[in-house]
Amino acid sequence: MLQWEVDDGSIIEERRQEYKVIKESVKDELDFSFSGDENKSIQILRLLDIACSLCEDCGSRNVECREYSIYKGDKGFREEYFIDTIQLPFEGIMSVPVPRDYDTVLRNLYGEYMERKMFTSSHDYPIYHNQRDELYRQYNIRGWKIPEEFLEYDKEGKLISDPYDFV
Repeated sequence: MLQWEVDDGSIIEERRQEYKVIKESVKDELDFSFSGDENKSIQILRLLDIACSLCEDCGSRNVECREYSIYKGDKGFREEYFIDTIQLPFEGIMSVPVPRDYDTVLRNLYGEYMERKMFTSSHDYPIYHNQRDELYRQYNIRGWKIPEEFLEYDKEGKLISDPYDFV
């Protein structure tokens, strides 16, 4: 859970101590040492693969989503949801495999997922505002002209955010 903070250098001292404890535990328990030569996120994924390979198939008919169980608690799924899949279009550019009974999986995760509602999330609403502001910032840092199609206007034709305010 600390991987992004470690990678981008935003980790605070208290969390840095937690990271050191975890790092030592991983070294002792799994004989795995983090390298300074490679992105920590990649190393963490490799470590998770090693840790998961230590578990034997216990014959369970349930599986779980590792990330979801870390953040939201235990949310087990029937194994067949992920074996019996169908292809569905994704954002008009590709097809992705999804469980044939995707409705059951989504309801297990989100409840009434078809109802529009705001909830605590890892991003703000509208979702794209942070991304738009970061895009403006990156264009400004590089001295590039911001394309007209990236600008957002209100109903009266006034810029919603002046892109040149983001440096």
